[in-house]
Amino acid sequence: MKIALISYYDDKGGAGKAAYRLLRQFEKDGHEVRMFVYRKTTSNPAVVEIHPLLRRFFLFIATKYINRQYKPREMFSYMLVRNRSLVKAVNQFKPDVVHIHWIGKYMTGPGDIAKLTAPIFWSLHDMNPFTGGCHYSQSCEGFKTACGNCPVLRSKHEHDFSSTQVKIKLKALGSKTVTFIGSSRWITEQASGSTIGKNHKCINLPTFADLSVFKPAETPKSEARIRILFTAASGTTEYRKGFDLLALSLRFLDPERFILKVVGNTLHPALATTRFQTEMLKPADDDTVLASYYQQADMVVVPSREENFSNVIIEALSCGVPVAAFRTGGNADLIIHQYNGFLVDNMDEQSLAEGIKWVAANINRNNLSENARKSMEIRFSPENVSKRYIHLFNQTLSDSQTGKLANHSK
Repeated sequence: MKIALISYYDDKGGAGKAAYRLLRQFEKDGHEVRMFVYRKTTSNPAVVEIHPLLRRFFLFIATKYINRQYKPREMFSYMLVRNRSLVKAVNQFKPDVVHIHWIGKYMTGPGDIAKLTAPIFWSLHDMNPFTGGCHYSQSCEGFKTACGNCPVLRSKHEHDFSSTQVKIKLKALGSKTVTFIGSSRWITEQASGSTIGKNHKCINLPTFADLSVFKPAETPKSEARIRILFTAASGTTEYRKGFDLLALSLRFLDPERFILKVVGNTLHPALATTRFQTEMLKPADDDTVLASYYQQADMVVVPSREENFSNVIIEALSCGVPVAAFRTGGNADLIIHQYNGFLVDNMDEQSLAEGIKWVAANINRNNLSENARKSMEIRFSPENVSKRYIHLFNQTLSDSQTGKLANHSK
């Protein structure tokens, strides 16, 4: 099968890594794959970088205008300028299917997607494909009613820029058969209930980590204190990632019993008032380095207020490291409560601390580490997940061909 992947990055960032891992597994399975990206970070010849200078210029001007007009309080990605170079390159490759991943505002837009000739599959690494621009809606459900009054844009108008974006997506995608792939059950449900997603098929298929790289440490951990690891692509400053809640939870933990390891360049101000020993680890995109961080930890804490299908949780569990996280988004798809980690029901620092304490007390007693690794091998191995994607692609192609024959017979 010929597969075209479209992503902002190849092997960088959570969504980029998930897409690149699929590329490598598809190649191992004998498929012909080409990945089209805006920013190439690898030397893989199957990855093609496309980012026209004129498009970048127009996006720069548009961003300046929108930021002045609305002053978005969080990340807001719109789709305005066409990327004909991408459409031409993908169509010339003549793929059987096109699999889109995280594209933000730079890679392509709905008008480009409508021009792609192969069936379209769009993996939902966040909510942006079916919203008017936000990546996580928090408590807003405007995406179910065509957006408008957008809290991210600080807008009080029904027909604001977010509602315009929904109209653009509806018009462009209306002529295409698009299958949305939600990596978590949560985001699949959100997509199927959205103004955009309800017109298309929404399927739940997970992502995965390379189990030959992300694996348990070969030597036993010897330190007496429990080592807690926090890592996020955006560091400690993004509100959604909830590092402030983790920092506050430390007040309920014994600093003589725990050590905090944080992947990032800056120490969060909330840590200044704690007596916790904190070690900063340099951010890294290399999977071998990332795996070594997990292997140094006894547990990982994911205090995100909103989360889709966390690469951090996948990678930690693959390394045999149990995880404490809030019961939000797709966390429950990965964490089996009190089997390979702990799901915290109340989103507050004291409840998070109780979850951390439970994991710390049961690491050796309840086989949490063995269970963590086993849960990834059984449910989310690269080989099994890849086969599920290929089955979906083949089934869709078969259904499409059957539909064409039926229409022809009429």
